[in-house]
Amino acid sequence: MTRLNRQVEVLDARVRDIPLVEVMSKLGYRGEHDSNAKSSVYRDAQGRAALIITDGKATGGNEIVARNAVDLVIHVREAHERIPTTAREVTPWLAEAFGKNQAVATTLVRADQQGMAIIREHERSREMETRREPLREIPSREIERTSQREQHEGRSGFFR
Repeated sequence: MTRLNRQVEVLDARVRDIPLVEVMSKLGYRGEHDSNAKSSVYRDAQGRAALIITDGKATGGNEIVARNAVDLVIHVREAHERIPTTAREVTPWLAEAFGKNQAVATTLVRADQQGMAIIREHERSREMETRREPLREIPSREIERTSQREQHEGRSGFFR
């Protein structure tokens, strides 16, 4: 392997999340794995599907509860084990369970996801603002006055 290939591999590993199914296994949960659907189902004591992992995200009911290993551990501990948990507490646990590099990688993935969510939210709010504020129509007499003033002052075009 060339040195460049190795560097690319190392950088790629720095931004790769820990597979959520592996996290659930380390937490002590066993799921039903469906290789055709590429999903894993985790059932509660009554046999109902409490958590489904598909395509790198975990859903509970109809909502996405985690898109990364950190959020998955927080969700499982808080929602299913009733243990208040923070990302600051999860990261050392991930380091012990999967190694320091993997723990750092998953926190980077989480930070990236959070940053992108903030940007998407901002863009949506900006879109909503522009939809709500239609351009006001400039009365024709105001256009005429501006045009006359520009001709008198020797300017044309828009100005502020």
